[in-house]
Amino acid sequence: MRKFIFALSLICLLLMAGCGNDKSSSKAEGHVGTAGGNTDENTKQEVEIKDLEVVEYGYERDADGYLQVAGVFKNPNKEHTAKSAHINWTITGENGVVIAEPSTVRTIRPGETVVMSYPAIQHEDFEEIKVELEVKEGNWIIEEAPLATFSDISLTDLEVEKDFYGAHVVKGYIENKSEYDITSVDVGIVFKKDGKIVGGASREILSPMKAGQKYDFTMASSIAFPEMDDYEIFLYNIEVK
Repeated sequence: MRKFIFALSLICLLLMAGCGNDKSSSKAEGHVGTAGGNTDENTKQEVEIKDLEVVEYGYERDADGYLQVAGVFKNPNKEHTAKSAHINWTITGENGVVIAEPSTVRTIRPGETVVMSYPAIQHEDFEEIKVELEVKEGNWIIEEAPLATFSDISLTDLEVEKDFYGAHVVKGYIENKSEYDITSVDVGIVFKKDGKIVGGASREILSPMKAGQKYDFTMASSIAFPEMDDYEIFLYNIEVK
């Protein structure tokens, strides 16, 4: 009888040990799976969003005393679009009194450089002009890459002349070198004297440009500032069918 009880006890002990080993094995496998998930998450790196850049800006007056400010601004990011970016100017006079605060809101895509200018500010004198850029955190977005970029558009045979009102006019040809029909494109231009910006203008070309076709191009300065010896043109916000 004692042998029977001893044998029964031994069998129970062996069964309990087997159950314990099964539970330990399940926990170990579960732990390994969790660790694997954490490793995957740790490999994901967030892309740092760079601030918009003020490339350069300047100003000049026309014969009627109207002051124009113009600037060039760039989005240095490779993926993120600055949606509804605020470009704010502050023009102050003596004793820091604010004369004008022109501003605008626009979208700047990755790698694009845009031009903003304001021509209708009239004041006898000013002390300082500042510009600042503001993009709210939620306005940085990732979009699909555009089918055509500024490198797909060519401006050729450009010449500068003055019109009847004294504005500087750039004339030539614009060509769509891409394989897509471009429905619209924004064009910005800054005029310079001795390496400094003295004026600018921007416009949206809404006339469709078919793939591989060349068209007449004309663009004038916003005000009739006295002199210029150089200019620079930027193409951005290109839309295709």
